[in-house]
Amino acid sequence: MFLDSGANYDKCDNDIWSPLMLACVNGYTEIVWMLLDRGADCNKCDRDEKSPLMYSCYRGYTDIVRKLLDGGAGYIKCGKEGWSPWILLNS
Repeated sequence: MFLDSGANYDKCDNDIWSPLMLACVNGYTEIVWMLLDRGADCNKCDRDEKSPLMYSCYRGYTDIVRKLLDGGAGYIKCGKEGWSPWILLNS
């Protein structure tokens, strides 16, 4: 597995999307668990200042939301549009 061979699991693409962000956006629960267990940064935001927690809330991935919160994800943080995870959960 790539994580065992020293892959950088916090490296981002040109849109500043980390592997954790991609896993959260797509609802890949097991991958989210693996990345967080390895120490992936759960507060790393994209260009629009949206966090993995914000995307998970918006998409309704409650198991991932719980795991991110347990891992220390900031839930008050807002994106450029002023949307916090709380607003996204209640929309």
